[in-house]
Amino acid sequence: MIARVLMNGLFSSLLWILCLSGNTEFIVKPIDTEVRIGDSTFLNCSILDAHGEVSWYHYPVDKKNKHERVVYFKRHVLEPYNKRFKIDNASSPGSFSLVITQAENQDAGTYVCQEEKTDDSTTAELIVLESDPSCSSNNVEGLIGPNDCGLKQDIIQVSCSIKYKGNVAPQLHVTRAKERHYSHANETELNCSLSKEIGQITCAYNEKTDSDFDGSYFICHTNRSRNAQYKCSTEVIKIHYAIGQTSLLAKTVGDSLTCSARTSSHDCVYTWIWINDSHTKTVSQSNTLTINRTGLHQCKANCKIRANECHFYAMMVMASSSIAEKRQMRLWEKGKNFDSKELQPLLSTPVKMSNTFINENLSYATKFEHIRDIHTRASSVISGLTVLMEKLYVLHEYNFTVEVYDLKTFDHERNFVIKRPSNVIVAFDIASLQSKNCLYLAYLTENQLFCQIGILDIFGNVSRHWSIDDRECRLTMYESNVIVCKTNKNQIAEYSAKGEEIVAITLPLNSGFHKLWHAIKIADSKYAVSYIVTESHEHRVSIVEKETMVNGQVSVKIVYSTSPQMCGMNKPIDLVKFSIDHVLVADKLNNRVLLIDTLQDSYKVPIRDGRIKNLKSNCCLEHHPLRMCLEENNGKLFVAMGGSYIKVGAICIFRVQDKREEMDSAEGVSYKKELERINEVTARANHVICGMTLLNKTVYVAYEHCSTLEAYDYHTMIFDPKRSVFIKDYLTNPLDIASSESSNCLYVVDLPNRESQCRIKKLSTDGTILNHWFVDDNECRLSVYESNVIACLHNTNQIIDYSSQGEVVFRVKLSRGKGFDKLWHAIKVSETQYAVSHKVPQSNGHQVSVIESNENLEIKGNSPRSVRSVYSTSPKFFGMNTPICLVKDRWGRILVAELLNNRVLLIDPAANTCEVILRDGRIKNIPTECKCKIEHHPLRLCLDESSEKLLVAMGGPYLKAGVICTFKVQDTQSA
Repeated sequence: MIARVLMNGLFSSLLWILCLSGNTEFIVKPIDTEVRIGDSTFLNCSILDAHGEVSWYHYPVDKKNKHERVVYFKRHVLEPYNKRFKIDNASSPGSFSLVITQAENQDAGTYVCQEEKTDDSTTAELIVLESDPSCSSNNVEGLIGPNDCGLKQDIIQVSCSIKYKGNVAPQLHVTRAKERHYSHANETELNCSLSKEIGQITCAYNEKTDSDFDGSYFICHTNRSRNAQYKCSTEVIKIHYAIGQTSLLAKTVGDSLTCSARTSSHDCVYTWIWINDSHTKTVSQSNTLTINRTGLHQCKANCKIRANECHFYAMMVMASSSIAEKRQMRLWEKGKNFDSKELQPLLSTPVKMSNTFINENLSYATKFEHIRDIHTRASSVISGLTVLMEKLYVLHEYNFTVEVYDLKTFDHERNFVIKRPSNVIVAFDIASLQSKNCLYLAYLTENQLFCQIGILDIFGNVSRHWSIDDRECRLTMYESNVIVCKTNKNQIAEYSAKGEEIVAITLPLNSGFHKLWHAIKIADSKYAVSYIVTESHEHRVSIVEKETMVNGQVSVKIVYSTSPQMCGMNKPIDLVKFSIDHVLVADKLNNRVLLIDTLQDSYKVPIRDGRIKNLKSNCCLEHHPLRMCLEENNGKLFVAMGGSYIKVGAICIFRVQDKREEMDSAEGVSYKKELERINEVTARANHVICGMTLLNKTVYVAYEHCSTLEAYDYHTMIFDPKRSVFIKDYLTNPLDIASSESSNCLYVVDLPNRESQCRIKKLSTDGTILNHWFVDDNECRLSVYESNVIACLHNTNQIIDYSSQGEVVFRVKLSRGKGFDKLWHAIKVSETQYAVSHKVPQSNGHQVSVIESNENLEIKGNSPRSVRSVYSTSPKFFGMNTPICLVKDRWGRILVAELLNNRVLLIDPAANTCEVILRDGRIKNIPTECKCKIEHHPLRLCLDESSEKLLVAMGGPYLKAGVICTFKVQDTQSA
């Protein structure tokens, strides 16, 4: 025991000696500090040892004297420092803060805080400022801003300088704020170029004028003062601007209009002009107009812009009569073009009008149905919407309570407060991740300079957070990743679910990206972004694609952009992915929601501006759209609104009746009532139908995990147990079935239990196995061409043409690089051509393609044959979703069963057209008497053209057994 005590005492002594000989631990180190002459400041220095001592040394800036000067030693401040310097060690043990009063130039230099026992030290610089910063700008009589009257746009020039003494220069920052609305949260930090001279630093900021700058002023401030920062400000900037109208308004005869130019000038004269063919006529000499004739009306403004005459068009209106000209108005709304030459004599600059400029197709608005409004309880602007676990979460910008609504009843359930150690100043956006049942919040706290991203549970508890190097940001999700749009930094950053940065993409100013509003990820390497264009200051939505350079750096290229004449967007504040090629845009100041088709470079207006008087639609908004949330499972679009006259936020709920209808109504797709349902039978087996074929006027049906092939009489569709085929122990898990009239046999593809290869079995109609062979895949589909069997291998992307005895006649492996992945079905349509349905790996879209073998190659058997693609469906035609089964008719056309779209298409590769011959019966606006519809997922097709019948096998999650519908083919080929 005594030995143990002695050893413990010796060990404690050794620890004490090691502590004495170890490095000093500085709790607080001095930092570089700026102070103006005559002001007071301090340099902190604290050590862990409460009984330790430190000394302060000063290395002045004066080059003639580079020796150190002792400021504080052995608990005394030495001369000449003792008159204005003192040590503050009353705050805590081990604290030796150096306090400097009435700072002078000679105080500048390097200060060293040194621990006496170990001689460890830490340093800081003191920069002495001669005065406050000095600000200046070139704003004398106001600056020429953006205009449509040919005046040269000025450059704002702001300069800020300060004189100092020190080894390092002071830090200067330039920000912009609005007159009479100044707060730190409203400041916009700007990048300025620094220039240094001996004892002086200057910060210069130059930028082309913008109408947003009008009424702003610039603030220049230091950043390292221990008290209030030293700053100066410019006078209020006056911007002279005049921007014309870029979109057409729809009005009717009898409406009254007031033309108000978007200009800074209060001295404007207005003239209304009516255009009829090549003739023009002045119809009003004031800014008001009562429309008394149909046609194009333009309001011409003549304004004074800093003593310059400025002529431009402030408003353009297309008028129709309420009755006689209604059809003409409809044609205009559907894209009727007006020759821009008609407008040329009236405009100081040419107006460019494209096909998409006036393509606001109202027919799509009927696909959105306004069903309800929610008036939120918080009196603050809505800044975010998201759906998580059948609940709608609503975030407000300056009210730090999240509201929760039930997604089925839309009733308010509860609120929760964002629980953070620091108070939240402003909340920017909210997003959700279903797999983790968590929320992501973008916010700014009072103690932080930059935006924070927090991970919250559904009660508001923040489990993790990270910082973003921007004061404003927006959020979206892509799969399990967080997409952050940095508004002022022009960056799109992608993070993992835990906040680890995956990639950061900078959108360069020289490519036109000035200020970002929102960004979403729409594919693996593609992002949609809304922003202000650098030069023209127009508002635009673009699709950018990420590219990784050889050196590992990330760059972007623009693959699509809206044109300024396309839809006249005004602050596209929010984006939602609608499909692979379609983006919903909340066009804030135009009070509408756009649907942009990036593939066809066109747009539609499904939700319009409710302020338009002659609008006869319930799909409209009375206030500015701020945020959107698309809940695809239940087909609902939530649009949060706000405005100057709303005390609380409002949310409009729209039912998206069927977003595929927009795809179907594109060019090349039509609906024809060619089929009439004449019979329907419910299959006997309680399994999913996996195959259906016709042989000798008998319909054979195969089921997953079932050893029986059920037989039905073709004419009556009555089950016939005598002709059914039962193959116990030899058929365990059939995947498909086909038949050959010439060989009078059935072909079944089966995947035996616990095997990785499918087996194709040739059967007689009594169930005798005539032959069998293996295929190198665990998923396979069948079809027959004459006496040959066509096997489509799903995972290995192969099409194999077998003889009736199982010998390989033709084999092709389709490449992912050529756009083929995950084959669903393949049929032979001619001696050298095959039709195949498949996924497209690049876009994740679904297609039907026709491939042709190279007849010049004399290759047979197992050697792969060379092929080329001669036809592929385009996503703009139909927006296919799982084309699971193909059938060819006598005219060479292809019937396609679309599993998840609940419809059957008829594609004509020769004419490059498509018809929807069986529609989705779930769509509510199909007439009840229409018989050409199906209520469940189509799984297999069987066409008998001799009897003009089409059999469709269907299934779905709500069906206990499969259903087979028989349709009469009234007309399969027009004359």
